Amino acid sequence: MKNGLPTLLVAEDDEKDFLLLERALGKANFETDLRRVRDGGEAIEYLAGGSGFADREDHPLPELILLDVKMPRGSGFDVLMWLRNNEKLKNLPAVVFSNSDSPNDMQQARVLGATAYLVKPSAYDGYPKLVQALRDLWRAGGGADVYPRFRP
Repeated sequence: MKNGLPTLLVAEDDEKDFLLLERALGKANFETDLRRVRDGGEAIEYLAGGSGFADREDHPLPELILLDVKMPRGSGFDVLMWLRNNEKLKNLPAVVFSNSDSPNDMQQARVLGATAYLVKPSAYDGYPKLVQALRDLWRAGGGADVYPRFRP
């Protein structure tokens, strides 16, 4: 938490998708310390406090992470597997945030311990609903027992 705001880490390689999310969060007055990493490897480095992310004042641990599935240097599933095998971070709420509405991807996310699965809207007008789902998750504390449904 920085400046009293909870930290949201978004692992997203697509600039457009990140900007749409950032805009929707702002429009909804979703106050968060928004951080972005651009691939699976950078997400793991951030979470582990490696490379340029060791200073937790500058790079606070998130209270919630959004993971795109298809990214370079490691998929969102790779990050999720690493996260759930990390003793210190295994309970960090992680939401898979993907263009894929494949039942196989949703099942894999569930098996790997994702807190939720949200399909990226195809147009900006779908983002307010997504932001509301994130807000509900955040208010509920992010635990899988509180938000067990995987939403397409």
